[in-house]
Amino acid sequence: MFAVAANNVPSTLVDFFHGIQVAITFALMTNVVQFAWWTRKSKKSLTHCQRFGPVYLLMFSTVLVMVQPTCMLVISSFGTENFFFDGDSNPNALVPNTTTGWLIQVFCTYLGYITLFIGVFWTTQLHKKIAKKWTQIRQGLA
Repeated sequence: MFAVAANNVPSTLVDFFHGIQVAITFALMTNVVQFAWWTRKSKKSLTHCQRFGPVYLLMFSTVLVMVQPTCMLVISSFGTENFFFDGDSNPNALVPNTTTGWLIQVFCTYLGYITLFIGVFWTTQLHKKIAKKWTQIRQGLA
């Protein structure tokens, strides 16, 4: 279904939406970093790494997550060689089918979202809140 639709979409529209994707993703990721900064800024009793570790991790996550959409924007906007997809084997591939594409997908996109998840948990101390609630529930059942 996507392969049929991909052939009928003008390239200028694809370029436009690659730009929109980069803008929205960057806005969301930097807003998460700002949330972490303002949340952790007031924790004066912690060491610098304990205080701002999640912020640094989320900044790293932002860079990793932004690699793939930025590459796609550059490829489509400037007409550079597409190193994500080998157009000969499947011109409408939805997942990378080159080594470079897979490396960027796995080590940038997936690792970026994993570090985003860890950074948000660390910022909000959600793991401690869940453990505390779990203990309360387990004690109530015993």
